[in-house]
Amino acid sequence: MDGGDGAGGGERVSGSGGDAIVLSIGHASYLSTLFENDRHFSHLADFEREMAYRTEMGLYYSYYKTIANAPSFADGIRAIVHDNVTEYGHTINTLNRFNLYPEVILGAAYRVFKKVSESFKWRNEICYQVNRGYNLPPVNSCEGIGNQHYFYIDNVFFVAGTVLGTVFVLGVILGDGFLGGCLAVAAFMFNHGEATRVQWTPPLRESWAYPFILAQITLISYFSQFAFATQVACLYATYILDFIPFSTMATVIRAHALSFILSFVLLFGNEMLLTSMLLSSIVTVMILIFSDRLLSRITFRPLYVLLTGVLFLAGTLGIKLAIGHYLAIEDDAHIFEILRSKFTDFATFHTRLYTCAAEFDFIQMETVSKLSKTLLLPTALASLVLVAFLALNQELPNFLWRSSASRQKQFGEVIYNTLQLLCFSLMAVLIMRLKLFATPQLCVFAALVANSRVGLLFSPPKFAFFLQFFAHSFVYFKVPSWLQKAAIIALIAGMTTTGVANIHKQLSISGEYSNPDQEALFEWIQTNTPKEAVFAGTMPVMANVKLSTERPIVNHPHYEHKALRDRTLKVYSMFSKKPLSDVHKTLSDMRVNFFIYQDGWCQPHHSRPECSYRSMWDLQDPENKGRESLCDVISNALRTKKFEPLLPFSVVYNAHNYVVFKITLTGCAAKKELKKSPTPEDLERQKAEAKEKEREAYRREHGMSTATVTYHDLPPPAAPSWTPTPSINPLHHPNLVVARKWSSATHSIFTEPLHGGVAPQPPAMHFNPALEIKTEPGVSLWGNFLTHLPYPDPSPQIAESRSVKRRNFSSQNVRGVPTPCSSSAAPLGHQNEELCLVCGDKASGYHYNALTCEGCKGFFRRSITRKAVYYCKYGQRCDIDMYMRRKCQHCRLEKCMRIGMRPELVVPEEQCRLKRVAKLQRAGALPSPQLSPPDTVSSTGDTLASVSTETVVYPQISAESHELINRIVLLDQQFSLPSDEALMELSSPFDADQSSFQHLAELTILNLQLIHQFTQNLPGFATLNESDRRIIHKGCKTELLMLRAGRQYDSLDGTVVWGNETRNWRFTREMYRNAGIGAFTDCIFDFACSLSKMKLDQGEFTLLAAIAVFSDRPGLSDPKHVEELQEVYTAALQSYVELRRPSQRTFFPRLLLRIRDLKNDMTMHPSSSKSSTPHLFPSPSSF
Repeated sequence: MDGGDGAGGGERVSGSGGDAIVLSIGHASYLSTLFENDRHFSHLADFEREMAYRTEMGLYYSYYKTIANAPSFADGIRAIVHDNVTEYGHTINTLNRFNLYPEVILGAAYRVFKKVSESFKWRNEICYQVNRGYNLPPVNSCEGIGNQHYFYIDNVFFVAGTVLGTVFVLGVILGDGFLGGCLAVAAFMFNHGEATRVQWTPPLRESWAYPFILAQITLISYFSQFAFATQVACLYATYILDFIPFSTMATVIRAHALSFILSFVLLFGNEMLLTSMLLSSIVTVMILIFSDRLLSRITFRPLYVLLTGVLFLAGTLGIKLAIGHYLAIEDDAHIFEILRSKFTDFATFHTRLYTCAAEFDFIQMETVSKLSKTLLLPTALASLVLVAFLALNQELPNFLWRSSASRQKQFGEVIYNTLQLLCFSLMAVLIMRLKLFATPQLCVFAALVANSRVGLLFSPPKFAFFLQFFAHSFVYFKVPSWLQKAAIIALIAGMTTTGVANIHKQLSISGEYSNPDQEALFEWIQTNTPKEAVFAGTMPVMANVKLSTERPIVNHPHYEHKALRDRTLKVYSMFSKKPLSDVHKTLSDMRVNFFIYQDGWCQPHHSRPECSYRSMWDLQDPENKGRESLCDVISNALRTKKFEPLLPFSVVYNAHNYVVFKITLTGCAAKKELKKSPTPEDLERQKAEAKEKEREAYRREHGMSTATVTYHDLPPPAAPSWTPTPSINPLHHPNLVVARKWSSATHSIFTEPLHGGVAPQPPAMHFNPALEIKTEPGVSLWGNFLTHLPYPDPSPQIAESRSVKRRNFSSQNVRGVPTPCSSSAAPLGHQNEELCLVCGDKASGYHYNALTCEGCKGFFRRSITRKAVYYCKYGQRCDIDMYMRRKCQHCRLEKCMRIGMRPELVVPEEQCRLKRVAKLQRAGALPSPQLSPPDTVSSTGDTLASVSTETVVYPQISAESHELINRIVLLDQQFSLPSDEALMELSSPFDADQSSFQHLAELTILNLQLIHQFTQNLPGFATLNESDRRIIHKGCKTELLMLRAGRQYDSLDGTVVWGNETRNWRFTREMYRNAGIGAFTDCIFDFACSLSKMKLDQGEFTLLAAIAVFSDRPGLSDPKHVEELQEVYTAALQSYVELRRPSQRTFFPRLLLRIRDLKNDMTMHPSSSKSSTPHLFPSPSSF
């Protein structure tokens, strides 16, 4: 279009090609990084990745999956061209409906790539096992270009990455040089969050379309028709202003016509294209161009511009309406209804679905503010002023009259991009989603301020004295080149002030996709429904049902087709006030077998009441406005478990925020069907029984002698940590001491901050025996003593973070998750469910002054300790629920603040760090070397670093055993060492020859008190009757005291060290004898020496102590129950030893022999251990 400097412009563009390629590659990498940070995609299993593609994304990806997995490429094409799964009951051509050529091309490319890879044996996919924690089974996670998902998203990001390169080239063209391209690139990156969303939603059509729109190639997205229609309009406006020659305009419009024809053919005659503004504008412009000889006779310019403009608008609208009326096509009618609803009180159910979403609302002032803070908007306005002066200077000489030479003007590209910016800006103002067109155009247009030719080639107008003076004064001023470049560099530097912070904000977005609720639903669907079962439900879930379970669906999120909108309205009648029988008939006519119901969709919209489904249905169906909402009917039935009001629907699944209704027969047959259908309790019981059978089979296979125990209602266990840096996982760090406070009135536990390394105060704990909970009928042993026990909270876990991916157990390539400090609340056992005030999930208690779930508690803690700054991708209008809480951290944190969560209650990160350092220092400063032997578990987490094979076999340890170990290790940490205050109350430093008995007795009493508290709070102890508890207390205290002597034994000088890390005393054999222990001294020291040689870590020692506690003793009223408890701890110890010491096959039996040796010593020296030294063994009542 530039007639003045075409050669120079071509050289500039060709010279910038290499830079554009580099920028495109870098941008693609940046997009991939943002996506990984947001989803933690590399650690997800393939089925989790599929669930991560929500709404339309899942729908589009499903067709790529179909083609990639089909027996042949032809079979894949046949499946998507004759599709009866997407809209069951209708066979549709998805290539015609959904513009799926990107998926077709990628599916074909993936098939070819896999065959070539297999032929050359390329290794392009690496798989690992990922520990997910929270009672979720481990999953396989594969990454690499050979993985279907990575092949797809990598290509998406490759295509989307070219946007930055194209912006640079356009900046070079408009800015007349490299500096203009740099300005455009800087503006784009500094406003990246307002310019694209491909990093969050890769499979959407715009991710593929916009790069090609910038490159002017072809149609892909259904929004492209409007973008290209505006382009045609802008080109024609530039043409009638005489900035484009006739030949150029004719060539461009022919290219658009050919592109349209090609798209129409490839999309199998897409009807929406026929009624698009693009087709009508192309036809109108072609008619006007070929009528140019007639129109060019009009030499009076205002008349010419006015006439051609009116003809263009009238022709475009007239042709569109005529085609739509003649062919009865209403697919795009909703777009004009949306625009109508924005300026009038017009509204329908469909328009509300759109306009209630933030992305279809008017543009927000926040967006304008963000663009202004990065100086993009002021720079673009300056460019617009510059163009205004250019147009003034160019058009004044020929403002009234046209001539044959008037179409030889320069700067046609400037005028075109100005008009294009105005069109895109108008679209963005009306529909915020379309700012993704306007913002990049702003970035390109801002480069115009770097174009020296635009300002320097002005000449004064040839008439109007005041305009001459105006032009002389403000336009015809030659700015030195160096000054202009310096000003542009200063402008870019000014943009960095806010721009760099925006980039950091994007890079700081950290999330983790996890949706166990939906995962459980899909697992149930796969297991309990036939492949041909037809599903209906909300649009976002249906897309994932089709993708993940491959079941037929009747509705989906692609809302641009009228028939689909009508179908969705019928499906959504489940949220209406219609009679339930009418809804049943509607769904039966659609041949639906199952309906997936989510109560969250019935909740009111607090900020916009008209956006709730109740209000929408009152608008759509005023006849039933006075009836009770089906949402209330269903909610009451689910709450009371009286399902008769729901007939002829029956509940076949009710868990994890999803309810599945089966469409059943009516009348008596429906009642029989309801009785036969399993209740949620039946399903849970069947699942528990299946798991127990698996455990029993494993035990029989491996010869494990454990009690047969059923596990119910266990809180999520802390996932094992394999981090390469020191953490506070008690399973891997045996000698850390955790300071805890126990409330005397409740089970609530919270972390006590450590100041300056002050030692903990275990004896300050007060346990209320009245809080012990008896065994409940119908609930297993584990379900009682693990669920109801007031136990120290295990090492805190991030609620939204997955356990690390383990790669061959090598410490060099293990990815770790940091473990922050936490305040926590003990599990509450069985109680009335209360909901989290943030997301609506099941609340676990009051955290930071508000009733929240564990996930929101952890999220708030991390946000405050890290001083996180989040960014909302949806206009800061997100309604946070269990679906959106992982999508928008910004709105989630805002809601946390609104409900009253107090940041000042969060323990500061620095204090947490000092606390961890203090713990590690104390662990390393303890006087007994055997407390941290050189060959015990490393604190760096590479416990199994020696296991490095191509196929890793993980040692088996159940989640229940892991939970038990964590709990008793934390219990031991609390009651292992006496406090400084208790030790300071002892007698003054003693002479070993004179006061050995006194100080040994005092230290022994302190340790026996800790042993009593440790025993009393062991999981399972509260389930014993009072008589048996008294007998065990009395019988185990000496055994545990000897075990502790073994742990405190220093093999270097043969002494037993009592005390803590700050105050301790060493006792030799001679001191024990002088204290009156007598012959039992040798038993104590011999046992301690043999136990220290085994170099037990804290987990092994604590399990061994628990086994010693639950031993058979004379006088027990229920020895079988005690034996069962001991078997549980024995099984946990066996699993733990096999995990920790896979090469030491005899270690476990040798460890159990220590218990036998202990019993033998107690039997051989009963008088020495008790009778001769009664002051060392006070009765339990003294505690």
